Amino acid sequence: MLKNDYETVTYKILQYFKECHDNIVRIDPEQLQKIMNNVGSEKFINVLKDLIEKGYVDERAFNIDFQNHMTVNILETSPITDDGLLYLLENSDMTRLYKLLKEVRDWLPL
Repeated sequence: MLKNDYETVTYKILQYFKECHDNIVRIDPEQLQKIMNNVGSEKFINVLKDLIEKGYVDERAFNIDFQNHMTVNILETSPITDDGLLYLLENSDMTRLYKLLKEVRDWLPL
């Protein structure tokens, strides 16, 4: 997996929201800014839009205008939805399997 491919950015965003959910804290716009700086603002916004459209993130948490300017609405709870939590659960298992298979492939002489 590439550092900033779609799946990785999706995982980073949802994982941060899950941590907020698990610790019962509100999202921190500064933390979102750090993620955005790491992956690039355009990619971050596009992935976030997709997560909202897929129902993984509560649409009330963000306003994104036609120029891709984002406003964060601080909700009482984390914006991750049950579908977002399920996505993380299903994909963390797939990620572990992928890494394991990659390691096995690296061990075997080709």
